[in-house]
Amino acid sequence: MELTDKQIRKQDYVDSTIYNLLNELSPSQSDIEWDIDCIGRVRDVICKIFVEKKLCSEMDFYPFIEE
Repeated sequence: MELTDKQIRKQDYVDSTIYNLLNELSPSQSDIEWDIDCIGRVRDVICKIFVEKKLCSEMDFYPFIEE
């Protein structure tokens, strides 16, 4: 099973948006390095909130391959 192009674009959009948000919120004048671990941690928290509030499913927020 593979992600579709649309699902990959959704993942890229979510990760890029979180990265941009981290840079916007950073008190530093320089950009934060891309750190997928940090981005993933923020993504997990946002996803949990959206799912708990029944705004979307995990799959709708950040598509993944189910095992």
